[in-house]
Formats: sequence, structure tokens, C-alpha cells
Amino acid sequence: AYSLIARRYIRGWFFPDLVLLGLDASFIALAISAITAENPAEEMQFTRGLRFLRILRFARLLRLVRLPGLTSRVEEIMSHRFAEIFVTVIKTITMLLMCVHVLGCFWYLVGRSSRDFKLKNNWIEKFHMEEVSRGFQYATCFHFVLAQFTPGPMAIQPTNELERGYNIFVIIFTLLVVGSSISRISQSIQQALHLRAETGIRRRQVVEYLRANRINRELSSRILQLVDYKLGKQHEAKLDKTLMPERLLKEVVMDRRGPLLHNHHLFNLLQRAFPTVFVDICSALTLELYDPFEDIFTRGTLARSMVAISPGNYSMETSSGDKAFEAESTRFFAELSLFTSLEHRCTLRGKSFTDVLTLRAADLADSLRHHMTCGLFVYQFANSLLGKV
Repeated sequence: AYSLIARRYIRGWFFPDLVLLGLDASFIALAISAITAENPAEEMQFTRGLRFLRILRFARLLRLVRLPGLTSRVEEIMSHRFAEIFVTVIKTITMLLMCVHVLGCFWYLVGRSSRDFKLKNNWIEKFHMEEVSRGFQYATCFHFVLAQFTPGPMAIQPTNELERGYNIFVIIFTLLVVGSSISRISQSIQQALHLRAETGIRRRQVVEYLRANRINRELSSRILQLVDYKLGKQHEAKLDKTLMPERLLKEVVMDRRGPLLHNHHLFNLLQRAFPTVFVDICSALTLELYDPFEDIFTRGTLARSMVAISPGNYSMETSSGDKAFEAESTRFFAELSLFTSLEHRCTLRGKSFTDVLTLRAADLADSLRHHMTCGLFVYQFANSLLGKV
């Protein structure tokens, strides 16, 4: 892994970074030479070299081209749409402040250059900026650039042709950058409001239907609780299944449901030994939703599928009475129904809305039919399990 990172770095930013380090080393060497120069002519020559290198050091800004790629990766990692919108707003504001910072630094450079080129006036000397601290100088430059695209007053004004030309450039540049930044921020905020409004509209449609058909209050309350639960878990992003082949779609399902099956010995072994079969099994799982205290399965009925319950609080009714328990991870019931006929020995209910995954014996057999070795492995596992029972 480290060698791969090193090769990518050498092919990418190694040589630009090497050039930047060389500029820094040359700048330090010239600064030392200027200090130790014995005559004014040499000192002036070194000073000119320092001025040229100081300008070349702005090449560091080239590394900013990597910033959009890094922020895009952060947005891809974000799983929630509102988090992505928040990152977009922060990124836009940060880029805007960086532009103001760079333009402010160049404004100070223009003032210094005006003085070095022996122009008649320059803003640094006119407004006595050499007599204040570095922090106040930076704040003044930052304020000057902000004042070009905001109504805030600013006492600093250009004093010569060079400064006036740069001021015009800043105004034109900020019109483009600030307009684009404000547009992106407004668009992100509108997206967030749209997502919330869409959820509210769908819930309101259900409420209007229940009122129009005069559904009783108890049933209406249960329906609205279910609607709120499903809207809260619904993903804003929709997957266009026509863009991917069926095999990749199954792998997407496996990536979502596979971790839920790790606690089961058989499926854990299948994932490691027969990953292709495990992908098919995950795709064969059926997701079912149960209301609070609704029977997930009932004692004495025929088990038609294996049941995998999600973490949560449950109530189990057996011949000896009710028993409440908390499932801290995925738990499995009626695994034997995958291999033989079986009756449920208890009644299971969830104390809240419950997501349940089920797997039928026919679906398991369909996943194994093209994999004889895996089928023999599952057959031996089934014989061992039935022998213990």
C-alpha cells in the first residue's frame, strides 16, 4: 500500500513539490547573501533576486487545484443528503474567503511594488501602513477586497495607475466569483428545503386521504406512525437500476444486507468460502415491516421461512408465559425451516416498528442449484444441524 502511494506521488505532485522546495531554499540563500553582502551593489543585486523569487513563490497556489477533488471525495463519503449540502455550503464559503485572502495579499504586493518602482504615490505610504503591525496590515488588505463587493465603507483608495488598474481587476473578478458563490449557496439551501418539503407533502397526502375517507382515529394513528417511520428511513437518493448489470445490483444488496448475516455460522462460512453464492442469498432475502406488537410469527403455525430480526426490544410468548428481551444484534429464528418442516414454538412481537428479513427454503435452493460444491457443503451442515435436534 505504501509503495503504491509513493508511486502515485512520484507520478503526480513530487516534482512540483520539489520545485517549490527549491524556490524556498533559493529564497533563504539569497536572503542570507543579501545580509552578508559587503558592498551596496551586491546587496541591490541580491535584493532584486529576492523580489523575483518572492513572486515565484505564488506558484504554491497551484496546489489548490487538488482542493475540489478532495472536497468531492468528502461529499461522496457523506451518507446523508443534508450533510452533503452542508459540506457544499462550507466549501463555497471557504473558497470565497481564500479568494479574498489571495487578492488581499496581491493588493499589498501592488502597494510595495509601487514604492519599489518609484511611482509618485502608493497606498502603503499615503495611509501610513508601515507604522502599524503586520496583523493590522493584513486586516486592512482583507477589508479592502471585501469592500469591493459589499456596501461596507473603506478609507483605503488607489493612489496611482497600477493600483487603480488592480482595483478594477478585483471588482470584475469579484463580480464573477461572488455571483457564482452566492448562486451555489442559494441552490444548496433550496435543495435542503425541497427535501423537507417533499417529505411533508407525502405525509400530508396520507393525512388528507384518511380524513376524506373518515378512517377511525386509532387506525389513522397507526398508519401515520408507520408513514413517519418509513419516511424517516427512506433514502433521498434513488438508484437507477438500468445503469448497472444484475450482478452488480446483487452486490449492492449484499453490501447492505451482508453484515446482518455475519452472526449466523452457515452464512458466515458461505461468505468466506463461496462469496458468489452469498451474494445470491442476500438478494433472495425479503424485507418485511411489522407494526408495534404485531405478530412476526405465531406459536403453533407452520414456519415457512427463516426469520432474522434486527436489534431492538421484543416480546416472546411461550407456553410458560411472556418474556421480554432486547436483541443487541441480528437474531435468527426457524433456521430448520430451510431444511425440513417445522412449527413455531413461540409467538414473537416487536415493541416498535420492526424490520425483518426472511429467507424461504425454495429461495435458498435456487441460490445453490448452480454450485454443486456449495450445495454439498450446505447439505452436510443441514444433516449435522438436524442430527443435533
